[in-house]
Amino acid sequence: ALIVMLQTLVSIPSNGIARSLFAMPLLVASHIFYGIGFWRGLFTKLHRGKNRPKFEVRLEKIAL
Repeated sequence: ALIVMLQTLVSIPSNGIARSLFAMPLLVASHIFYGIGFWRGLFTKLHRGKNRPKFEVRLEKIAL
């Protein structure tokens, strides 16, 4: 909470009081949702599509 308050105080000179106060819950929400997404992605199994078309991958070298 202290860090969010400090960040809000730091942003007041450049963005104004109203914008800084409105941004305060967004600062908290962005960190919470980033953390949720990180942990969800960390423990979610990747699914390969069954209907994905197979195609050949060709690598080429370009001489300079």
